[in-house]
Amino acid sequence: MARITTYFSGKDDLQAILLKHLSDARSTIHVAVAWLTDVPLFNQLLERQRAGVRVELIITRHEFNAQCSNDHEAIGENGGLFLQLGTDDRLMHHKFCIIDRKLVLQGSFNWTKRANQGNNETLTLIEEDPPSVNQFLAEFERMTREAGAGPDGNGLQLAEAYKYFQLLRAFIGLGRTAEVNAYAHELRGHDDLEAIKAMLLQGAYPEGLAAMAAFEKRNQTLVDVTAMEREYLLSRIRMLNALVSQLVGERAEVEATVSQWWHRYHAEINPILVKILALKKKLFDKLKKYGVVDRTMEELEEEFEKVEEEFQAAQEVHVAQLTEDELSDIKSMHREAAKLCHPDSTQCVFEDKRQAAEVFSRLSQAFKANDIATVREILMQLRTGNWIGVDDRGTLDALRAQLATLEQRYADLLRDLEQLKTTEPYVTIEGTKDWDAYFESEKYRLLEEYQEMERKYTQ
Repeated sequence: MARITTYFSGKDDLQAILLKHLSDARSTIHVAVAWLTDVPLFNQLLERQRAGVRVELIITRHEFNAQCSNDHEAIGENGGLFLQLGTDDRLMHHKFCIIDRKLVLQGSFNWTKRANQGNNETLTLIEEDPPSVNQFLAEFERMTREAGAGPDGNGLQLAEAYKYFQLLRAFIGLGRTAEVNAYAHELRGHDDLEAIKAMLLQGAYPEGLAAMAAFEKRNQTLVDVTAMEREYLLSRIRMLNALVSQLVGERAEVEATVSQWWHRYHAEINPILVKILALKKKLFDKLKKYGVVDRTMEELEEEFEKVEEEFQAAQEVHVAQLTEDELSDIKSMHREAAKLCHPDSTQCVFEDKRQAAEVFSRLSQAFKANDIATVREILMQLRTGNWIGVDDRGTLDALRAQLATLEQRYADLLRDLEQLKTTEPYVTIEGTKDWDAYFESEKYRLLEEYQEMERKYTQ
């Protein structure tokens, strides 16, 4: 399901949002922006290019770009694609960026210092929407042809095509359409591969799978089938290893966030609930003198004790107040550390699951308390551990068994995460941008309820 988020320069740092998503790019970045004079954004493109990401950049042919300090030509000189398009009479006026062929950032925001600091601008993030990604990619390719370059026409070698087939089959099997869409674009330079790409981009997965099998069969004399299966198993194991670790980190973060929410709820709301329940107890005690006794009185006593215990437990935990930047840092560090110490993670650095559970428990407690120093210390210690990757020396049967185990673990984690995200606390958290405002409103509502009950009880 498509996710669309729009940011506004009046309340959001659009440059920071762009920098964050650019830094997350792992394979490709396509940028079509009228003016690119912002130095940090351009340097981020160069940094990702040095990290092995394919960068393609189109800007408008205009004096503002020519006179700025950014060396746009460096993108093309370093193996990427750099083009200028348009004239003063007919500008290339787009402002969009496509990351890893999976998400799009677009809006009125030019990549300039003035747009970032002075203008009223918008930036919209589009995720989990392959058709929209394809539309922007098609427009980008149209402009490359208009500029006289055209998309890369180099065909794939058979071995490369088969590797992409393996990844595509795995992502289709997992239902990850965004990844299917991204890797389908790599199939090029051959009529059969172009046909398969078209099927996959249209969502015709059964037809695409059949076409891939037919392509392999036509060329099977050129391939070692055993080696092909081994490579397929290893590539899918590596992919699932990464996905499992990602889900472990995400689940840990969701659980910790819910725990923080409940801690604050018990610390701030329970005192008012205790007052309401105490007043109800007085009322029932008075009714009891007149012989009115029912099960509600016993339930009220149990609820009173429970709320009191929750409040006392919350009082024993001190949650530090952090700035927005510190909260962002602690979340990022916690997610990375969880991958390295959670017993279910494929990147866990501990062979002993009990030791892993102990470290993860320490990490969780520190995160819940906003103890950024302890979270950072644990992460630094975990980074020195040695995670052993996939063992590619096993037999085919051993690799098949390993893959089956990972598939089951991935399915279990995905189910757990989906269930967590449908619980009432998490749904409330997701719909609450300002926790302070929420808890103030809730306290005000309960205090009004208490005062109304007090008036009725007095009468």
